[in-house]
Amino acid sequence: MDVRIITISREFGCNGTEVAERLAKKLKFLLVNKRYINESMVKYGLTEEQLESLEESSLQPFNETRKRYIELMNQLILDLAEERPIVLLGRGGQFLFRNHPSAFHVKLIGSIENRVTEIMAQYKLDKVSALKLISEQDRRRDLYISKIFGGDWHDPSLYSLVINMDYFNVSNAVKMISRSIKLAEKNSHVKLEESSETLKDATGSIPHFAHSSEEEFAKLLDFYRIRWLYEPKTFILECDSEGNITSAFTPDFYLPDFDLYIELTTQKQRLVNYKNRKIKRLKELYPNVNIKMIYGKDYKNILRKFGLI
Repeated sequence: MDVRIITISREFGCNGTEVAERLAKKLKFLLVNKRYINESMVKYGLTEEQLESLEESSLQPFNETRKRYIELMNQLILDLAEERPIVLLGRGGQFLFRNHPSAFHVKLIGSIENRVTEIMAQYKLDKVSALKLISEQDRRRDLYISKIFGGDWHDPSLYSLVINMDYFNVSNAVKMISRSIKLAEKNSHVKLEESSETLKDATGSIPHFAHSSEEEFAKLLDFYRIRWLYEPKTFILECDSEGNITSAFTPDFYLPDFDLYIELTTQKQRLVNYKNRKIKRLKELYPNVNIKMIYGKDYKNILRKFGLI
């Protein structure tokens, strides 16, 4: 696990903005917050007034305009995460990047008493007004997550780390997140290394891999509990006039839960072209077979993402 996406979810009054800003600065990640998103969304012709009415905390109805805005915003965030490491503040990041192998999800919580005190100081409000504002903001976030992602953002299983800000200031929270990420990365690498000792396919058999890249890929599948079979089937591609097999193809992996065959290739281009021709012929003869080729560049990106190279 190589963390490149950090999502910060926060209850109103828990200093989420400050934590996200300092964390992004400390790790040299891009901070994706309301200001950054609005500046980027201007490219789509939206005015500042429109953005304010469409943004996360608005109580405006979820009409087609707002739905389109959210679709564009989510795609913008996904594209940014592909380009460089990001710290995403709000916007349902814990759902947008749920189960993403490079994402680390943080939630900041606090008691209503401390949140009221924080909001009173921050906005110069009396206790009743602060309590009303907190209630309104929490309701808006509940509505946003429910409408857009159909989930409950209070579910603790969504998060890698939950911090009660009653006990920590912003500086300590940033340190805790940074250290927790390092521990998570280290722990995932250890698990991947340990999994190689007991590699077994979906039938419980111990495979004999032809190449180290296949073993590494099997470890990743095991780590994410994806059932697999190694070279389970050979497809006949051509026969001579006497019925003898002259060409056949055996994909490296089969994922039974996805009905998908996987072929890895880290070879030279000439051999890659040879495999591509075989796969093309396989698809012609067996149109119902799902098969995907993972090329050398893609394979290295996968290994890099998980910190294996």
